[in-house]
Amino acid sequence: MTVVEWLVNERLRRGRELLKTTYLSVEAIAESVGSHTATLFRQHYQVSPRDWRKTFGHTA
Repeated sequence: MTVVEWLVNERLRRGRELLKTTYLSVEAIAESVGSHTATLFRQHYQVSPRDWRKTFGHTA
């Protein structure tokens, strides 16, 4: 695994954790993990962060 791959995986892991355990906005989470858009999440998991949160995280 390259350093870049590791960094992407860590950003995705932290994003999943924040989606699951907080009520922060998707935009705030993306910014806090170093990604300015949610595109990376969608590309990797084939689901939007909002839809992932609806399934696995807090409900509004």
